[in-house]
Amino acid sequence: FNQISTEWPEPLKSVTGGMALMSFDLKLLQVECNLGSNPLPSYFCQQLIAPASVVLLVLGVWIKRRYRTQHVDDFLVESVNSSGTLMKVMFMSVVSSCVLPLICYGHPNGQFSMISSPDMICYTNSTHISMMVIGIVAFMCVALPFWSAVVYASIFYPRFVSGAYSDSGRRLRMFRFVFLKYQPSAYFYGCVVPMRSLVICLVPVVVRDNGPVQVILVGCFVLCCFALQQNIQPWRVRIANLTDGGLSICLVMMLLCTQVGKNSDPGASTAAIGAVATLLLVFLVLLVCIAYIISLHAYFRRSLTYHSFISHHKVDAAAQARYLQLSIQGRVGRRAFLDSDHALNLDVRLNVVSSQVGTVIVLLTSNALRRPWCAGEIVVTH
Repeated sequence: FNQISTEWPEPLKSVTGGMALMSFDLKLLQVECNLGSNPLPSYFCQQLIAPASVVLLVLGVWIKRRYRTQHVDDFLVESVNSSGTLMKVMFMSVVSSCVLPLICYGHPNGQFSMISSPDMICYTNSTHISMMVIGIVAFMCVALPFWSAVVYASIFYPRFVSGAYSDSGRRLRMFRFVFLKYQPSAYFYGCVVPMRSLVICLVPVVVRDNGPVQVILVGCFVLCCFALQQNIQPWRVRIANLTDGGLSICLVMMLLCTQVGKNSDPGASTAAIGAVATLLLVFLVLLVCIAYIISLHAYFRRSLTYHSFISHHKVDAAAQARYLQLSIQGRVGRRAFLDSDHALNLDVRLNVVSSQVGTVIVLLTSNALRRPWCAGEIVVTH
């Protein structure tokens, strides 16, 4: 958002300027003292941050595997999943860093300058041309391969789950960073999140030096993603869906703050817009902090909801399962889970078995192990 051609009200202006470090902007670290005033060396180092982080992460995976004898997955699966998780966090920073030389503003004489470096003339200066080449190469070598991997995994996810390949399970574990946090029915949302980041970063490149149009396009796209997110509720955890929606609303409201009051009395509107921007910023920080506190509380203070879970084949053992449930609840005084009492889909049921049940009881009738539900419940318990 800091690259949009508009004037941010305080305190958003200071916050967006300070958060430039998240797009690997090394100016905040005053690297010019060592690299000189020429922005080319600094920009080149900026593009090395993401690949260097991936290399260090893979090296850490190799070291960990060297000193641990038991491994669930092979080195390639663990490296791809770990690198993908890191790139998923850094993707917007990587893209915004790559397109930085392409974001320019115009002068009355027809020339253009970079928004991030106003003294750099665009398209005619050899240094700027070199920066564009470096940015395009970095995008092709870092951002595009990650985006392609996410799209590939999203398209072939149904085949991975159905076991269409001999190594479907291995591929699913390799790309689990794309699907792990989302509901199975919303597996494609792992492709929506980086696409949202990509579009937001490319709007200032496509629509040059036109703040209102940039704000409208970014706002419309964020609202479209917000509508999709609220409709499908993709995150597995409810607090994550609420936080995602709240962040989208806050971002759109912040964009509106940059445009409201431009045609009114500047003195009267600046203070009011600044107050609204401050409230939005405080709400945004509180929203993120509350979400993390609730998540940490749920993680460290989680308790077992059910004493036991009765896995059975309804046709063969429905009555026995009900009798066993009533007997357990009468003797222990705690609830026993019976799927007939809860209309849950398979994914939610397996989550209950893995995290909210103390003991799993399997009624091994002749057809129990032939039912996918019973097999899944036994697997997640093991």
